[in-house]
Amino acid sequence: MTASTVDTERASVAEPSQPLVPALRAAAVVLLFAGQAWLLRPFGDLEQWKPLSGLLRSGGLAVTVLLACSGFVVATWVLGSTLTGSRAFRVALFRHFVPVAGVVALALAAVWLVALLDTSDPYGPEVTRASFEQVVGFNWNHYIASHALAVRADLVGLWYFSVEAQTLPFVALAAALLRRRPRLLLAVAVLAVVAAEVTQGVLASRHGWFELSLWTATRGDAVVWGAAAAALVHAVRSSDRADRAGVAATELAGAVVVLYVALVFAMAWAGPMAQFRGLGAATAAVTAVLLAAAALATGPGTILRVPEVSWLHDLGREWLVVVALTGPFLYTLSRNTATWSPGSRLVVGLLMFVTVVYVVDQLVVPALRGPFSRWEDRISGPAGPRG
Repeated sequence: MTASTVDTERASVAEPSQPLVPALRAAAVVLLFAGQAWLLRPFGDLEQWKPLSGLLRSGGLAVTVLLACSGFVVATWVLGSTLTGSRAFRVALFRHFVPVAGVVALALAAVWLVALLDTSDPYGPEVTRASFEQVVGFNWNHYIASHALAVRADLVGLWYFSVEAQTLPFVALAAALLRRRPRLLLAVAVLAVVAAEVTQGVLASRHGWFELSLWTATRGDAVVWGAAAAALVHAVRSSDRADRAGVAATELAGAVVVLYVALVFAMAWAGPMAQFRGLGAATAAVTAVLLAAAALATGPGTILRVPEVSWLHDLGREWLVVVALTGPFLYTLSRNTATWSPGSRLVVGLLMFVTVVYVVDQLVVPALRGPFSRWEDRISGPAGPRG
């Protein structure tokens, strides 16, 4: 494959029609950080903080947004690729999971150093070893659900990647097999959404919020919603209604944002089970609608200018690093600054974390970009007819 062919192929399929994904991911990681801010600044009775307490309880909704974005991105990439179906499947998973594996390894290395050097670390070698094994095996979410008192708390946030590893391969496979039959793909996606929500409802009637918040069967619905949004966009673009849909989508994208704000602040009055009694499904659905509307929009809607905000774009681009390092960073800082005032811990913690993310963005990511591109070229192979 020549250099010009590689560049053309990469440009034709890299992140197609996803204008709001970085902004949504940036908003989600801000909510995730806010949801763990209690480690540095105890808030006591959250009832005293209404309606802002919704921000402190919205970590679950933030994960739903991230999962929906990942489902949409992977499915959209496969559906828009000019590679053959099998190659598109392989490359889509490579593009998503190699960076995931990298940041997970970075988080594990950081926690290993903490366990080795930090005398305040409360976890023994057996707990650390077992936690590492489950994280690497991408079964971490189910292990936490059944061993809540025997895991490293600073690694708990990595359960998110286990859900992705257990769901996204099926999304990529379905998109690769059915992308030449857009209506059938959309029908399958709709049925999958219904099945996922019914499954979640049945399990929610039998189990407590802790297990439900971790199981793939109850959190994977967000991935399916995101994939369904990609299938809808693909079906519309394959029809003769694309232009009319684009005009309507421009108006819809702005209106849906209002629902986001309402959902976040609704958490101020909702209990832990609300995520599995409608609020989580509503968040996934709203995210899917917004992703589809933004991808189809043809007009200059205000909401479509959001990704142009540079700091939102940068934060959304480094979402993996933020999600992976937030837990290890905040838990370690919390243990070693116990005598500080809550305000000082929060301010210093935020500044230090921004510095860590900036260093990773400026030094680590650029150093890995070259090898990553070469590996992608190897598994892509020569561009062939789409199939």
